[in-house]
Amino acid sequence: MGGAIVLGLAQHAPHRVSALIVGGATAFPRSLRSLPDGNNPEAFINWLEAMVGARASPEFRAFLLSSDVRALAAAAQDRPSMLDGLPKMSMPCLFYAGGGDGVFANARTTAEQIPNATFVPLPGLTHPEAFIQAADLIVPNVLAFLSVERRNEHRPL
Repeated sequence: MGGAIVLGLAQHAPHRVSALIVGGATAFPRSLRSLPDGNNPEAFINWLEAMVGARASPEFRAFLLSSDVRALAAAAQDRPSMLDGLPKMSMPCLFYAGGGDGVFANARTTAEQIPNATFVPLPGLTHPEAFIQAADLIVPNVLAFLSVERRNEHRPL
């Protein structure tokens, strides 16, 4: 959900974003008609597992159960397309997604439509694996991206 939020910010307030790193998110519209309202935490976790195509680890399940599941469900609402604004985004962007993530193809397509974006595939990883278990794969890419951005921090926008 954070990736979609920062994509919206980058499109609606580009002067506030100098560079962007987005993992496992797309600018494509999303309709979640079957989304549980969060009143039943187990039903929400089952829905989330089906959406990302992977079982939640015991640690992640415990984290979800200790969270405000109704707030998580509210944040996972439908959203409109942000595709039209992608070509206008001029800030450098780094996108990554697991090859086993249901959003992989759309995340790659989103990155391809931004003039100054790079896409890093994480072969075989699901959505949660790309965030939880892939630090050794993505952190070097993030550090290289930030290093280039730091060298260019005084460039005119």
